[in-house]
Amino acid sequence: MSHTPEFPHGGVPQPWHAPAVPVAALADEGWKAAADASESGGLKITPRLVLRAAKRYWWQIAAIWIVLSSVLIYLAYTKIKPAYDVAGYLRIEPPSTGIFASTGGNSEFGVELETQAIQVTNPDVLGKAIKSPKVQVLPQIQSALDPIADLRKEIKVMIVPRTHLLSVEIRTQNLLDAVAIINAVGTAYKDWAKDRAKLETEDQITRLEDAERLLVNQLSKKQDDFRGKFVDRETQIPPTGSQTEPIKTDALPTVTYEEFKTYLKDLSETNRALFEAKMRLDRLNADRPAALRDLDARIADEIAADPEIAAMETKFAAASRLASRAAGRARSGTGDPIAVDTNRELVKIRTAYLHLKETKTPKILQRLRRDLPIDREIVIAKDKYTALENHRQAVAADINRLRVVQKIEMKEANKDTIDRMFAEQELKQIDDMRTAVKRNLEQVKFDTAQAEGRIQFSPAVPSVATKVDRRPVIMATAPVVVLALVLAMFVLVEMLAERVTHPDDLLGRSRLGVIGVVPPLPTPRSSRSLPWRNDVERTQREIQAFVQSLDHLRVALCSGRRAGAGHRCILITSACGGEGKTTLAAQLAGRCANAGLTTLLIDADLRRPSLGTLLEVPEGPGLADVLAGEVEPEATLVVIGNAGGFHLLPAGSVVQDPSRLLQGERLGRLLARFREAFDIVIIDTPPVLAVPDALQLGRHADGAILAVRHDTSRHSLVERARDRLESVGVPILGAVVNGARTVDNVYYHAYSTHAAMRDADEPTS
Repeated sequence: MSHTPEFPHGGVPQPWHAPAVPVAALADEGWKAAADASESGGLKITPRLVLRAAKRYWWQIAAIWIVLSSVLIYLAYTKIKPAYDVAGYLRIEPPSTGIFASTGGNSEFGVELETQAIQVTNPDVLGKAIKSPKVQVLPQIQSALDPIADLRKEIKVMIVPRTHLLSVEIRTQNLLDAVAIINAVGTAYKDWAKDRAKLETEDQITRLEDAERLLVNQLSKKQDDFRGKFVDRETQIPPTGSQTEPIKTDALPTVTYEEFKTYLKDLSETNRALFEAKMRLDRLNADRPAALRDLDARIADEIAADPEIAAMETKFAAASRLASRAAGRARSGTGDPIAVDTNRELVKIRTAYLHLKETKTPKILQRLRRDLPIDREIVIAKDKYTALENHRQAVAADINRLRVVQKIEMKEANKDTIDRMFAEQELKQIDDMRTAVKRNLEQVKFDTAQAEGRIQFSPAVPSVATKVDRRPVIMATAPVVVLALVLAMFVLVEMLAERVTHPDDLLGRSRLGVIGVVPPLPTPRSSRSLPWRNDVERTQREIQAFVQSLDHLRVALCSGRRAGAGHRCILITSACGGEGKTTLAAQLAGRCANAGLTTLLIDADLRRPSLGTLLEVPEGPGLADVLAGEVEPEATLVVIGNAGGFHLLPAGSVVQDPSRLLQGERLGRLLARFREAFDIVIIDTPPVLAVPDALQLGRHADGAILAVRHDTSRHSLVERARDRLESVGVPILGAVVNGARTVDNVYYHAYSTHAAMRDADEPTS
């Protein structure tokens, strides 16, 4: 079929319309389902997307990673200084066993340790530590907006497990400053705890001495009453605590006497418990002012955690740095305008900070006082004291009732026996309580003498400080973090680019059925190969896969052709340039001619023709000249190849604005003649989005094929090209994806390794 066909003259035949190939079915249902799935899923990060971004931007990723990692490593090494963990230890000795009995168990001492661990950083201790000569001159103390709050944040006090030690620790970059702060805090707490214990002990001794004097007076009064009431019966008051002559029980009813003994014992125990409850309540009331002072530490923590105050502290720190730099750069001393302005701003921020702190403190104090532990303990102690007092009164009332009953039942000679028994019992109770108070007083005095050295402080020493250098960790993790961030950035770029990365994506995203997938155009490999590789055979397999993909496309386009049904005219275009439409048109024309179809390939890109260069055809007249009426079509056709070749209609003379030529009626008549003379006419047009030429040519074609470059074309541009073709009524047969390696190509490679390849067809060059 190397001759030039004769063109019939006369009427224009009806154009052939593509049959309902898979594209129609896909347009009805398939693309809708895929589009719904795509929209519901949105943009997703998949391993394939990450690998694709890394492959595409590998050198940008490597360059940015190397630069940023080097900068971060340099900054970490030069700017980050090693820190030091400095610790001092407070040794809290448990209370002594005492001269009479133990004063507490291990659980009580554990609570005491926890209490003292909290009190180490109370405002009184830290305020005293800040006034130390070695601490008050430190830069971090002088430049701090609230030195006490800052120290509370930095100092950590912990109980060393299974010991009587409290560790007072701080981490800082200045070793000597940290040692000075820890030693000042430890010494201040030791002195503060000693003074507080002294005040509490003195108050406790005073209360016990007052109680002892009261009981002595009561005992003396009771003894006088006993002497005056029973002087006729006894000439001598029985010694306190001694056993008098037992009462003759035969003079008393047995049951009544046992009741007396029970009630008297109950009254004695109640009086003793009532006295202890009164002592407990008095001590809690005395400790309440100290507890309120400790509340200041909790208030400081609450204030430090407040977001507004934290923001104000950050602002003050920034202003303080500016003031320091301005003072260092001042040219005229204190009169420098910049230094004056920065100092004024610093004072303004400090005033606002103090005002904010004063505003928030009452509210925080009110809230914390509602939950003050000592107030709850005072309420419990009051309730216990009231209950014991009520019980004592009830027991006393029962005893008086029994006393009256006993007097009535006893004979006149023995009616005062019960009164004497009660009087002796009261004397014994008062004397027992006096003895208990005296023993407690002696115990407190003994504890005071022993408590002088209960709290010992082991000062921090620079030589035993622990060095904490975070630079190796930061320098090791910085490249990993930077690589992850840079890769994530380019993955996002790749995601937003919306490239066509898989043929199936066109169906769901762009509503285009894929009627062909063409692998990359194979190139000859070097004959020099490794011993275990056969590059020649591999090249042959890739050529055959490329050829077979074009044959699949040819069969899909020509499958609806029937005898007498007319010949096909197909438009091949793309959304933008560089998507392989011209190469696809030339290769498809070669495969159609190889299959025995008379084929005409028209280069309709009148602005930038490229088929002539691709097929090595010399310049000459072509389509533009035919449409201009300068030459006949027969004079412009060029036969490509030998047997099985196809005809090419070149673009001809380059035209600046070919719209007038393509708009005229001559184009329709010319394509109708070509349709009658050839089995298939393939038109290569300019990109749809660049110029309107493809839209004008599409009116005379049976349908258009959109060439899409794998991993290059953008979904948004493909959609716009599809919409423009549909807006002028050009049927879209489907899309052909260029440069994609699919499962079909892999299958053909596996299949071709077991087939003979010597008779395989070669593509047209």
